[in-house]
Amino acid sequence: MKRPLFFLLLTSYFFLLTAPVFAGFISLKTTITLKPAGNKLKIGLAARNAGNEPAYNVEASVAAAGREVRSQKLGELPVGATYRAEESLPRSLPVPGTYPLTIILRYTDANQYPFSPIIVRTFDCGQATTSPLFGLAQPLTFTNAGKLAVTFKNPGERWLKARVTLLAPGELTVAEPVRTLDLAPRGEQKVEFAVSNFSALPGSVYQLYAAAEFDAAGRHYTALVPATVKLGAEHRLLGLDPLWLGAGLVLLTALFAAAQFIRGKK
Repeated sequence: MKRPLFFLLLTSYFFLLTAPVFAGFISLKTTITLKPAGNKLKIGLAARNAGNEPAYNVEASVAAAGREVRSQKLGELPVGATYRAEESLPRSLPVPGTYPLTIILRYTDANQYPFSPIIVRTFDCGQATTSPLFGLAQPLTFTNAGKLAVTFKNPGERWLKARVTLLAPGELTVAEPVRTLDLAPRGEQKVEFAVSNFSALPGSVYQLYAAAEFDAAGRHYTALVPATVKLGAEHRLLGLDPLWLGAGLVLLTALFAAAQFIRGKK
């Protein structure tokens, strides 16, 4: 093999290796509506596929106060199309007040890889309440596992005991999702949740919610604290996938050996 040809192949290979790769993605832009209807709560969901590839096996589950309902599954949601569902849950709970409601939108990609982003809202039962508790979650980035820190504050003049539940998508595992708060007047408390990667893809960003609930004076209170978890990208050299780099080294070695063999026969 002549030297100019060898360098031409080498240059072409690295050009292909470093050229941008346009991967498909699914992005479901979701709108939620909550509407009381007597002793029931009607939940409406509209999810538009704003990505560039179809979503498959699309369905939603709605859960509140220990009850859960699932919508009808849609086999394929094309690009630009909207998945719609309407479900209802009872609003007759023993203690009036404000409660959390969790919506999980499940779907798969063309390779049947599952995704399950969550949306958490609150709804009123009997009488609306406003929780005095508030909190702040620190953004978390990890590859395999990490600890999500959420700090709650009690601005009132009474002790508050609350139960905190970390609501997360199925791609993440929470070792101990339910914790207890015991807040002094004008006090604060930090709670750490151990979160690990179950099936999340590198570079993905997930929304989680810490829901703090307690009863006081015959009323139920809920405080929602949103949290963000990002999965760190895999380690790459010059932004390249290690698999491609390995394949490139094998190819270059083969080309070099072929060139030496041809030169030796001349």
